[in-house]
Amino acid sequence: MPDDTQQAIPAVPSPATGGEPQEHHMRLLGRYYRQVEAGRKTIEVRVATPQKRAVAVGDTVVFHDRDTGRELNVIVKRITPYHSFEDLLKNDRPVQLRSVYGSRLWQFPGGNLDVPGEDPLQTARREAVEETGLELGLDTPKLLLTHFLHAGPRLPLNKVGLIFDGGQLTAGQLGRIRLDPAEHDMWAVHDLATWQELMAPRAFTRLDAIERARRGEGPAYLITHT
Repeated sequence: MPDDTQQAIPAVPSPATGGEPQEHHMRLLGRYYRQVEAGRKTIEVRVATPQKRAVAVGDTVVFHDRDTGRELNVIVKRITPYHSFEDLLKNDRPVQLRSVYGSRLWQFPGGNLDVPGEDPLQTARREAVEETGLELGLDTPKLLLTHFLHAGPRLPLNKVGLIFDGGQLTAGQLGRIRLDPAEHDMWAVHDLATWQELMAPRAFTRLDAIERARRGEGPAYLITHT
């Protein structure tokens, strides 16, 4: 049950009091507490226990840092229930990883072809294992998108990226995701509308093109000016 603090929608009265906002308490590991405190973590996913079902839009969640005992109050802006992890992943809900570098972009696992003798598909498979711990595209996955990036101030040379279809992840695969903390600090699953709110415009343009290509709507070729 994601408690989304990113997008405000009209409040739903708390079931406990017939309209009065309530206060709830949740404990977080220190590294996650610091992300909430800095505004980098705006979504909390919890199993819908009876206690968690009592949380309503407009309520206050008090996060407690397990390491230091500090507290932080957050107002719940949106709650989206899912019956299962499989339900969470249905209907074009891409998984994205948040980079620890620069402007902390959300992105797919991937990287440069920098191992001698490696082809682009082998690179994609290797990067998926290094950045998520998952072996994806073990058969011959579909090439979804060829992405050409023009050279610019931060990219001295033109660049071509190939995006392969890694398939639909199961709940078991999601549970096995292990991020490389040197590259990413969070993974998330959202629908495209939510990703559009969270991602930089250029990054979302690529994600949207990939999802349309998966549905057979194209384009299979994207040009980006840096």
